[in-house]
Amino acid sequence: GKGGDRAGACGIGATVVRTSKGTLELRGCAEDEQGWKRRYGAERLEDGDELLEVDGVAVAEKMSVEALRSLLVGPVGSAVEVRVRRTLPQDTPSSSGATSRDVMVRTTRRLGSGEALTPPAPQRQDAGVGLTLRRDEGGGGFRVRRVQIEGPAWRSGAVKVGDSILQVGGTEITGWGMDKVLLMLNGGPGSGVDLVVQQAAPSDASPFHIRLSRVAGAPTVAESRAGVGLTHL
Repeated sequence: GKGGDRAGACGIGATVVRTSKGTLELRGCAEDEQGWKRRYGAERLEDGDELLEVDGVAVAEKMSVEALRSLLVGPVGSAVEVRVRRTLPQDTPSSSGATSRDVMVRTTRRLGSGEALTPPAPQRQDAGVGLTLRRDEGGGGFRVRRVQIEGPAWRSGAVKVGDSILQVGGTEITGWGMDKVLLMLNGGPGSGVDLVVQQAAPSDASPFHIRLSRVAGAPTVAESRAGVGLTHL
């Protein structure tokens, strides 16, 4: 979608496509992106770069279109840090024999800079881990209010009502909006998601890591004020 998918929003001046290998590749980088590198010697996005991270969040091969868009699209002029893997030219010598290198690019989102995302085939977002969450105002995480019976979290036996989700996909979610958290937790059926969870009891328990596989019909949802679970559409 274009950066105009939401008012005042734009993208990074590139198209993201999923390759046959499952990787995410940048194509059609805006001319000013590549021209900037020629003029000033700064690293800029280039056609063929493999997308690895956006603002510190690892881009998983099975990440949903909506989750990827939420990372790439933002307010006009806002900064975004993108880590990519760049194939080295064949005539570039490498003492280690490496054929690629990781590059960190800091750029800004601009109107008229091209599409932020050309999505692969859309994935349904009704696959999740079967949790209902509420923001934990005290600790900044997201507290589990309900665990769906027969859902992935319930079957694990590890995640309980009252526990707090601290990380999703290896990234701290303190200060995140609920919509972004739900986009990261929900995704394609059968895809995995890594969580770091703080148990409610005992109070001195250390956070633990768990990997759950998303299941259709078990979305992760937000608790409304009335106590009813609402999913992100």
